Amino acid sequence: MNDGKAGPDALPDNPGEVFADSAYRGNHFGDAVRAKGGTSRIVATGMWGRDEAETLARLEAWNQPIHRIRGRIEKIFGTWKRS
Repeated sequence: MNDGKAGPDALPDNPGEVFADSAYRGNHFGDAVRAKGGTSRIVATGMWGRDEAETLARLEAWNQPIHRIRGRIEKIFGTWKRS
């Protein structure tokens, strides 16, 4: 089972903001986060729009704060993995 399918079982009640990579993209995980009272902050890999520059700007605006938080978290996991 991939992380995106197993993830909802690991959510606590009232999880707050839930930061995740694109493996968690989709209704299954996002609906579970909202059902438990949280807000999903999942990396977007693509967006649709007529104007490519505007679409890329929206994608960057969505992902930038998520990457800032996830970068700090992933650094910790990387350190543990190397230890």
